[in-house]
Amino acid sequence: TMKAVKHILSRQGLDVAKVAVLCGGPDWPTSVLTGILRLNACQMLLGTTPMIFLIIPLVLAGACMLKSGQESESGGIYSNISSVM
Repeated sequence: TMKAVKHILSRQGLDVAKVAVLCGGPDWPTSVLTGILRLNACQMLLGTTPMIFLIIPLVLAGACMLKSGQESESGGIYSNISSVM
């Protein structure tokens, strides 16, 4: 519930529970709650950085899929890369 999220986010420092709420919690309610509680924005941004490990491979796979559809002389290297990702 949101009471538990409020309790976890109000803790000092970053721990596994706070990062799990920031990365896995619902976006809008979590963001609004951090603003209402006047939590440190830099700490909240730092807590969401593990999401980059999810975003980067998806962006690279999408870029390779787009590139494989545009160039036929590349020998299919982009389609091979996107299929591996």
